[in-house]
Amino acid sequence: MSFENIPHQSHLRKGRFSEEGRAYAVTKCVSHGISLVEDPSVTESLIKALFWMERQNVYSLGAFVVMPDHYHAVIVLAGTKSLSQIMREIGSHTAREANRIMGSSGQFWQRGYYDRAIRKTEDIEGIFEYIHHNPVRRGLVAFANEWPYSSIAAQYSRRIRWHLFL
Repeated sequence: MSFENIPHQSHLRKGRFSEEGRAYAVTKCVSHGISLVEDPSVTESLIKALFWMERQNVYSLGAFVVMPDHYHAVIVLAGTKSLSQIMREIGSHTAREANRIMGSSGQFWQRGYYDRAIRKTEDIEGIFEYIHHNPVRRGLVAFANEWPYSSIAAQYSRRIRWHLFL
C-alpha cells in the first residue's frame, strides 16, 4: 500500500517545513497491537534515542512522554537536520532495536507523524502540561509525576534543559 492511499496520511506532509530554532510538538504512533511500555527495555531504547539525538546537537529536547501506543515530544531544531530526517532516524533506529528486543520483525511504527510548530512562547507551558498529563487522562496513573516514562520522572527531569523552553 502506498503512503498516499492511507486515509489522511498524505495530508500530514502538506505544508511541512523545518525552521531552525523553532520548537515543534511531535507525536508518533506504533503499529496496531504493539505496546511501547509492555517491555521496559523497548521504552528505555526510545528514551535513549531521544536523548542521543539531543547529544548529537540535532535538537534540544523538552517535555516528552512515552505512552503504550504513542509518544509525544517537544524539540527545538538546531538546523543540522530537518524534522522529517529526525523523525525518520528516531523511527528506524527504535524500530530495529524494539524488534530485536521483542524477537520480532516488520513494521513497528505507523507511517507518518503529527507535528505542530509552536509559535508562541506562552503556548509551551500548556503543551508541556498536556504531554505530562497524558498518562493521567488515560487512567494509567493518578498523578503525572507517577508515570515513569516522562520527562518529569526523576531520572529524566534533571537531564532536560528546561530553561531553554520556559
